[in-house]
Amino acid sequence: MSNATVESSGLLASASAQQSLTPAQLGIWLGQQRLGRSGLYNAAEVLWFEGELNINLFSRAISYVFGQAEGLHQRFVLMGERAVQEGHYSPEHCRAEVVDLSKQGLSLTKTREIMLSEARLDQSKWFDLAEQVPFKNVVYKLSNKHTAWYMRIHHIACDGYGFALLSQKVVDVYNAWHQQAKPTANTNGAKQVAGSHKLFGDYSKVVNEELGYVKSDRHVQAEKFWQDYLENVPTPISLAERDAPYDCLPTKAEAVIQREAFNQLKKLALQLGTTWPEIIYALVAAQLFRKTGATEIVLGLPVMNRLGRASINVPAMVMNIIPLRISIARGGSLKKIITTVQAQIKQTRPHQQYRYEDIRARRQANNLIGRVYSAVVNVMPFDRPLTMLNCSVTTQTLAAGPVEDLAFSAVALSDGGLRLAVEGNAHLYSEPALQALLSELSKTFCELCEDVANQTSEQYLLAEQVIDINNLSLIRGDALPFVPSSVLHLFLQQVEANPNHAALVCGAVELSYQQLANKIAVAAFGLVNLGVNEGAVVAIELPRGIEAIITSFACLILNACYVFVDPSGPQARNSRIVSDATPSLIVCDDAQVEIVDVKANSDKIGNTATRYGMRAACYTSLLQHNQPAPDYINTLCSQVDADASAYMVYTSGSTGNPKGVIISNRALAEYVCSAISRYNITSADRVLHFAPLHFDASVEEIFCSLCAGASLIIRSEDMAQSFEIFERECNQKK
Repeated sequence: MSNATVESSGLLASASAQQSLTPAQLGIWLGQQRLGRSGLYNAAEVLWFEGELNINLFSRAISYVFGQAEGLHQRFVLMGERAVQEGHYSPEHCRAEVVDLSKQGLSLTKTREIMLSEARLDQSKWFDLAEQVPFKNVVYKLSNKHTAWYMRIHHIACDGYGFALLSQKVVDVYNAWHQQAKPTANTNGAKQVAGSHKLFGDYSKVVNEELGYVKSDRHVQAEKFWQDYLENVPTPISLAERDAPYDCLPTKAEAVIQREAFNQLKKLALQLGTTWPEIIYALVAAQLFRKTGATEIVLGLPVMNRLGRASINVPAMVMNIIPLRISIARGGSLKKIITTVQAQIKQTRPHQQYRYEDIRARRQANNLIGRVYSAVVNVMPFDRPLTMLNCSVTTQTLAAGPVEDLAFSAVALSDGGLRLAVEGNAHLYSEPALQALLSELSKTFCELCEDVANQTSEQYLLAEQVIDINNLSLIRGDALPFVPSSVLHLFLQQVEANPNHAALVCGAVELSYQQLANKIAVAAFGLVNLGVNEGAVVAIELPRGIEAIITSFACLILNACYVFVDPSGPQARNSRIVSDATPSLIVCDDAQVEIVDVKANSDKIGNTATRYGMRAACYTSLLQHNQPAPDYINTLCSQVDADASAYMVYTSGSTGNPKGVIISNRALAEYVCSAISRYNITSADRVLHFAPLHFDASVEEIFCSLCAGASLIIRSEDMAQSFEIFERECNQKK
């Protein structure tokens, strides 16, 4: 493969079209103007490689990928009094510099120090957004077996998710080229799919989508929400007890929690019906409480804001920070703080796209100056497992932008541990002070995990005194103190944490968690257009498969109750079930169109398609409507009623007519949380979906798997023919 072939295939067409800045970019642009010639808005990472790496090929892979990232090839200029971005592409901008430190005869430790010193010097430099590209890549050869990739991008062009997207694509391309295959879009790890060279989505769509939100009714509603939500919000506390300019690089301290302790935290999360990130939020809030005595802590939560949007596959600046109000009472418990965190996240979720910069601007117009939150808490519940040929890879964040006061972070590591870090405004916090603060948080964390391991607690008490958290109350037994209002919240956590992980596998068809969530949103939108409303009952007469699972989830997010009807079951039994359940709609398999007299376009209320004398529609009719809004599924999930009916299941009818039993959202969520904890289901598991849908066992298979991040493998009909076939297919699908 020639250099020309490798490098030219990644080039963007040269363009100079102007676009407005997105609200996120405008906020950063204004911040940069305020700071002047400062490099504080430069974000930077180092990826460390151990093993055999073809450095020349890898540097060309970087050039190829960055050549396709349109958002990185923008100049940010003033046109009159208005800041705009205009495309500005040159092949020279994309080339990664290669520096060989291995020939200096120094130890690996020393070459690492030299490399990091150069990287930190570059990361701190100011560069002109109007004249220079906002990124730089350098590949350092440290030894024959050790390489480092330094990646620096200004925050106006890329957020943390964008960094992850770029590094994953570079690794994909390198692996593909190393195996003499063409790089393609939507690769997963080292998988190769020959064909398209387009690696990313359309950057202009991201810009238009973000600008369109500002003009939408949702923006108006969000503005009103945040105005009401932040009414009478207290002045944010600071452990430094004063404010200071954030015009210099932050100080930082880090600690690593070992896998065993982290596993205990995850166990506690399942026991409490929560997630481990929510426990982290609560622990930070509790630490700030006992340090200051403030009975309301406002945390700043970074949110991705990409689910279901054009930016899901585009390196760009989209991330936002939202304020979260957490009330804490003396003598209260960690459980209570977690409950508050959950409630506040649910309340704010529909309005998380509204920019924090706009919140501050609105408050400033009312003479409310300064920050809104006390500390940022950034939890990244998944590592970025980069799979390289012949290499291991680890990621180190060098800089993530300015820090006004304190910024905590927690990152799940690929080895099963957890990295905790805290950054502070250097005018306010020294490194020893941050290390002491982090040591206290780590100690609290480990003590909590140790007590969970010893089964001495499920509730962590705040002492009456302000200065301390101590003692764990003794609560034994398997009862869950509380659970999410619906399994949907657990499922969406998995979508956000592992969007590309396989959720459903049916023969040759595989859906990732993100793809499954998208299809559920479309199906729910279709059900609404077919007249399914809150409280309705929907009969699902579909065979075991992806379509049936999608339809059941779609019903749940609409607060509608579903009931599975066996499409191969006795017609008399099915007729009695439908007559008793009185569904407002029966969703059938497309293969039954002639049998049920359903037309493929029978998607209007009042159509004549019937089944068992009830209104019916085939599955494909759910998909014939316009795409729902990007945040459709999140908005609906935030409105799920815990006490509403989730599904109905009917008895066998051996002693008479089948009898229907209604299961609520709360009961389903409680069972799923308990079963996940009992079976210790994780995202590493692959669970067989074997039971018929109209049997209650199918609920355990479906929801326990998809709410724990596992892959659900839908069995083929052949597996029921003999044990030999069953065993063979199980081994094949492991």
